[in-house]
Amino acid sequence: MLRLLALLVIILLPCLAQADAMDSSGLVLPWQLPDELLNPQPESSPLTVTEEGLASWYGGHFIGRRTSSGQRFRGNALTAAHRSLPLGTLVEVYAPETNRRVVVRINDRGPHSHHRIIDLSWMAAKRLGILHAGLAKVRLRILNQNELGPWLASSDQTSGECSSAPMSATTP
Repeated sequence: MLRLLALLVIILLPCLAQADAMDSSGLVLPWQLPDELLNPQPESSPLTVTEEGLASWYGGHFIGRRTSSGQRFRGNALTAAHRSLPLGTLVEVYAPETNRRVVVRINDRGPHSHHRIIDLSWMAAKRLGILHAGLAKVRLRILNQNELGPWLASSDQTSGECSSAPMSATTP
């Protein structure tokens, strides 16, 4: 268990580094890691369930502000806000009306409306095809350990955000 946790920390370090203009070193010290990494969820956690409900998207005046994870909000990143999932959780979001899916990283808390289950970034909503609707019915599925490998390996070095596109064999 400790080896797995150590491996996850090593893999996640580039993704956890904040892309701050004031701190461009990309170095994350152990005491700066989210509590979710240092105290993994037990087997009976809500991470094993799917959830269905309404999704919305947010952007505008939130761009550049700090999210609950400490990262700056970027509308073009594939991120989302959820009320209870641990920050850093990778979630597959499926929109049955458009038959599209996207993988987002939970990096913020919300939505503040009790009628919605997730707030998506502008880019995530665009990829799902729900930008113009504003609200859409979605199904969330937390990616399990076996599915995390390609997602954890990919990161956007310019923004410090983790990407939701798995790296292909041809990607350098």
